[in-house]
Amino acid sequence: MPMVAMLVATFMHVPLCLFFVKYLDMDIRGLAVASSVKDGIALLTVMIYSYVSDAIRPNMSMPDSESFSGWSDYLKVSIPSTVMICA
Repeated sequence: MPMVAMLVATFMHVPLCLFFVKYLDMDIRGLAVASSVKDGIALLTVMIYSYVSDAIRPNMSMPDSESFSGWSDYLKVSIPSTVMICA
């Protein structure tokens, strides 16, 4: 379903661009607004699907202290990798 949501949002991007860029005459700012609206639609669609789906709903919970355990090992690898890529 997330792939379908992204596909629908992507197809909506062209009419959104035409609306904001041509109809509202927002030029390049209209493109940014259209992209933000598209991403918001995709996010909202996935959130609604996650709430409605019986397969996903049991796994949706607020993060607790257990959620952040083991991050030190991950950060030891990811931070130097990020610095190397950015450099």
